[in-house]
Amino acid sequence: MKIPKRFHSSSLAGIGLLLVFMFSVCDKSQGDDNQPEWDDRFNVHDAQGFVSTMTVQDSNLYVAGALDAIDGVLVKHIAKWDGANWSALAEGLNQPVNALAAGVDGLYVGGSFTQAGRVAVGGIAKWDGTRWSAVGNGVGIGGLPNMMVKSIAVDGNTVYIAGNFTSVDGVEAPYVAKWDGQQWSAVGHAQDITTNGVVSLAFSGGTLYGAGGFYSTDHQRMAYLARLEGGEWVPLDDGVDNAVRSLAAKGNTLYVLGDFGSAGGLTANGFAMWDGMLWSVAPALVSSGYRVSAISVAGDQVFLADLRQPNPFTIDSSRISQLDGTNTSTVVETGGGVWTLARYGNDLVCYGGFQINGGVRTGNLAKWDGTKWSPVGTGNLQGVNGYVSILAANGTNVYAAGSFTHAAESAVNYFAKWDGSHWSTLDGGFNGGVSAMAV
Repeated sequence: MKIPKRFHSSSLAGIGLLLVFMFSVCDKSQGDDNQPEWDDRFNVHDAQGFVSTMTVQDSNLYVAGALDAIDGVLVKHIAKWDGANWSALAEGLNQPVNALAAGVDGLYVGGSFTQAGRVAVGGIAKWDGTRWSAVGNGVGIGGLPNMMVKSIAVDGNTVYIAGNFTSVDGVEAPYVAKWDGQQWSAVGHAQDITTNGVVSLAFSGGTLYGAGGFYSTDHQRMAYLARLEGGEWVPLDDGVDNAVRSLAAKGNTLYVLGDFGSAGGLTANGFAMWDGMLWSVAPALVSSGYRVSAISVAGDQVFLADLRQPNPFTIDSSRISQLDGTNTSTVVETGGGVWTLARYGNDLVCYGGFQINGGVRTGNLAKWDGTKWSPVGTGNLQGVNGYVSILAANGTNVYAAGSFTHAAESAVNYFAKWDGSHWSTLDGGFNGGVSAMAV
């Protein structure tokens, strides 16, 4: 069988859906060598893999993580959306991406990779819109065990990186380092930071903040948040009481997301704001039971993705809210947990554990334009939105059953028929998953 140009498998449909492809292709097209081909009508909008970070630069949206394909386009851990189409960034990266940051001279990308395109790099690389380049030797060209870049912050022409590395380009630099365009140097001292390293960086009010593990000056306690003062990391004495996962900033306000229950003595429920002197929280978030999972700062606007999780294993509902000071207002409900959020033009783009938003089959990467939901892509959405557990053929029809609820744009409720061109449901389907059938 000839290998297709745009073959990929849906992360949810699995092997069963691939078999549906094989049944249907013979009636669709023949290649030059008279061999059947895979049917490209089953391309889906999904990001095949996990999106861990998004950012916008030069009117393009970049998404990255552990990605194999997006909207039918094969990529290696990073992709670009120009408002109409997805594309790969040359040959991409050879390992997943943890961080993105827009710089004055290009897009900076951090992770555990050792190749960017055909260029040898060490966990940090730059994309100038056309090609990849190394940023010095990074945290170790050739790959060092467990050494990776987890966060990037840009201040003018200076690029800061954080992670669990102890040296950069041969220079001793424990967990945080900066690039001045010519060389790397350390930021802070090893005795200030625990071996847990630093997981996130952000500039607020001209001050660099770090989230991770920090020692107090007398080493009698550990803090989860610190600021850089006089070349030293100084913990916030009235900080948070548990781990911080990520930081974001707008002007003099630092937004802190994590697993903490209090900030400066205030009940925080994993989200709090620091203005350089005082902590504040959003009362509506504390009282609602919702927990912030992602944040997007775009100009003067701040958007939060938060989810209601009644227990550690179930996500009950999710929403996107706009934050104004300490007040929140719901923008839109989502079909599942949101893990990554970005403002792109007039759209809110989110990645999460959903396939349907507002009754629209969006796949796991969706955009809200203020009025309606739509997928971020151009795929035909001819596949199913769940796992196919059993297939059967009868004449020219193929029957599929499993845990899916939609086929193409139609609600089929766990059981559907493919006639070679269209999906249809059979008498409303079922009210639960199907594991066996016979024709």
